[in-house]
Amino acid sequence: MIKLIIRALFSGIVFIFLLLLLSEKARNDYKQRGLKPFIYIFLVFVAVDIFIGLIIK
Repeated sequence: MIKLIIRALFSGIVFIFLLLLLSEKARNDYKQRGLKPFIYIFLVFVAVDIFIGLIIK
């Protein structure tokens, strides 16, 4: 269970980093709106990753 949570957190961080790195629109949103939308995306991504991991197990 701990490994599942750590893996989900790590993949969420990588996902947000790649989103900001590769997407021009995401960078513009970050400049205009700040970090709040990306925190929501991160939390949803981590929750879904943990949920799918629990279903597969």
